[in-house]
Amino acid sequence: MSDFAELIGHWYGADELESIDAIARLVPALEFVAMTAAQQEHALPGCLACEVWNTRMRHVQDALQDVGNALPGSIAVPLNSVWALYS
Repeated sequence: MSDFAELIGHWYGADELESIDAIARLVPALEFVAMTAAQQEHALPGCLACEVWNTRMRHVQDALQDVGNALPGSIAVPLNSVWALYS
């Protein structure tokens, strides 16, 4: 995990705020994925399928496209596995 912290520090120092933003949007998306189905339904009332993509899973895809190659394997591999379940 220290590789990840160093990467975030590097992005911050290099003023790569888009990369930091991609991670910031990714975290709530992963929190949503970790919820039970009932919790997910309660968190996103209405058209669950529509809202899941627009408010959560799009951020997983964006993070993989924007910074996926820079992430350490300890994060990239599980993240790609999560994405494979939804894509």
